[in-house]
Amino acid sequence: MRHDDILAWTKAERLNLAAFLEDLDDHEWDAASLCDGWTVRVDHARDGLG
Repeated sequence: MRHDDILAWTKAERLNLAAFLEDLDDHEWDAASLCDGWTVRVDHARDGLG
């Protein structure tokens, strides 16, 4: 896979994730994440995306 292809794929994935997260309501943000004791909101912030 070429470097340009990887960058384009990464950009598309990030934009898709941003669009998905933008549509979450407060109830979904406060749902438990896969990390024990954490919410989706906390896990998202920890990843540096928030």
